[in-house]
Amino acid sequence: MRFLIVGFAAVALAGHPSAGQDVLLPDLFTDTIDVRVVNVEVVVTDPEGYRILGLEASDFELLVDGQPVAVTYFTEVDDGRAIASFEEGRPPASLEARARNVPLLTLDEPVGTNFLVFMDQFSVVRRYRERVLDRLTEELHLLRPDDRVAIVAFDGSNVSLLLDWTNSRGDIENVLHQARPEKARLSRILVPGPTFRQTERALMAATATVRSFAGARGRKVMLLLADEWYVQDLRSYDSLIDAANLVGYTLYPIVRYARYGQHRLLADETGGLTVTGTKPRDILGIVLDDVRYYYWLGFEPPRDEDDALHDIEVRVVGRPDLRVWSRLNYLDMSRGAEVTMLVEGSLLFGGTPGIDSLEVQFGTPERAGFRRVTLPMEVTIPLDDVTLLPMGGKWMNELELRVSVINEHGDRSETPVSRIPILGSSAPLPGDYFVYETELLIRRREHRYIAAVYDPLTGAILSASGTIGSRR
Repeated sequence: MRFLIVGFAAVALAGHPSAGQDVLLPDLFTDTIDVRVVNVEVVVTDPEGYRILGLEASDFELLVDGQPVAVTYFTEVDDGRAIASFEEGRPPASLEARARNVPLLTLDEPVGTNFLVFMDQFSVVRRYRERVLDRLTEELHLLRPDDRVAIVAFDGSNVSLLLDWTNSRGDIENVLHQARPEKARLSRILVPGPTFRQTERALMAATATVRSFAGARGRKVMLLLADEWYVQDLRSYDSLIDAANLVGYTLYPIVRYARYGQHRLLADETGGLTVTGTKPRDILGIVLDDVRYYYWLGFEPPRDEDDALHDIEVRVVGRPDLRVWSRLNYLDMSRGAEVTMLVEGSLLFGGTPGIDSLEVQFGTPERAGFRRVTLPMEVTIPLDDVTLLPMGGKWMNELELRVSVINEHGDRSETPVSRIPILGSSAPLPGDYFVYETELLIRRREHRYIAAVYDPLTGAILSASGTIGSRR
């Protein structure tokens, strides 16, 4: 049976939603975010650039926004092995049970590294990409059994998973070989480089990739083969930097020329390095030198969930002559922002976030201006998959609906949030559902869409995906 119908909202391609009907609810929604610790990988060198090993937790001072914070756990990694820590490198049992991104290391055991290779096939000229892939293939012998590789390609519009996590050198080598003939510019002279809009698409694809591979345990790095990215505002890189810092990836851009200073921003902000050279002699070797020797510090920050950026500074106590390399900040991301990131990542990367239990139906499109149509949309939400709380004689919740669409050229809508207040006079029965009506304002062409409903009480995400519009 239908439980209730409320509200009306509009979602526009590259636009913003109109206001829906508001129903005031009591402030009954508590924090349902998992405890998240912040991981900080730290490299310490002397003035000549030599690594400083053998430091202990008490040798470090960790500051957030200029204020000292306690280090929750600490491990030194020497030549890829966890060799020293306090409390055996593990966080307190109470934190370990609640946190979802704590590295669980065992002393004197190898610490595997996850190498996520992202190739922007449009921005890299063919000859340089072939050189990089050849060099990566030659260096595969440097990987250890506990290391894993995944490979993703972006062709200017769509993201393709070429290889999921594996430690099989044969599989990695085959995919690196197969990646050569894919779309790539022949030269900078024959085909123009990427535009600002194409760079924005690539950044969105890289951000979605980082978020989609967030669950990997151990050290996580992204090799970013994206040579010529141009942005009008350096803040355009924030989404990728924030996503990498949020889920613990260190970025290693691979570029032909050191003058691409924008790529250094990606490396500096996440604690990585920029690998440069028109004839690359070392790629994995440079990265491995950086990820085999480091200190792994973790702390549990206060959770304001305000999507604010917080500065991180790590010092070696009493040794101002030593240089410390680490990520420079972390993002206190709200759960709502995480859900939006999940939706946008799924839109590019395929699949749907959460439980695939929404039912979405579309009505007859109506003309809405030049090459635009308004498309009625009805979202049916099974109440078995969300939670309603009794309050003041009513059963209620306030869900969040996100709808995002993308066309064949990679043009994506904004992902506005429509709030769906649910009010019922009695507890829902098994099989009850709730219907919400909205509409999409889209161009007259085919689009892929993802609709996702987020339950802030439980963190559940219900979703549906499909194709709408016409190719004509």
